[in-house]
Amino acid sequence: MLGATDSDEVDFGRTATDYRNFRAGFPDEFFQRLGNQIGLRAGQKALDLGTGTGTVARGLARRGMQVVGIDPAARLLHEAAALDRLAGVEVTYREGRAEKLPFADNMFDLVVAGQC
Repeated sequence: MLGATDSDEVDFGRTATDYRNFRAGFPDEFFQRLGNQIGLRAGQKALDLGTGTGTVARGLARRGMQVVGIDPAARLLHEAAALDRLAGVEVTYREGRAEKLPFADNMFDLVVAGQC
């Protein structure tokens, strides 16, 4: 945003509970199509940028992928982890920004960003 400062940033964490309760996420067909198009396989490593409440990360984890979700809003990550427990999947969440990733090059087989 032109002229924005750090204090002008939107804090999506303030609405984390609303995101958890009302954001629909992605249907199974999305993941099926993605899998067919690029050959998703169990055991592959995926990075979900701007993961929010983890809708994409969780869908990939359900398919056996090792997933890391990154988001600047800690409260969204907390909600994501709670939803993962309900879904019976495990995703590693890290607070951070896509513009400054704390990962080595070529660490992931897939990098995604949905609705962020």
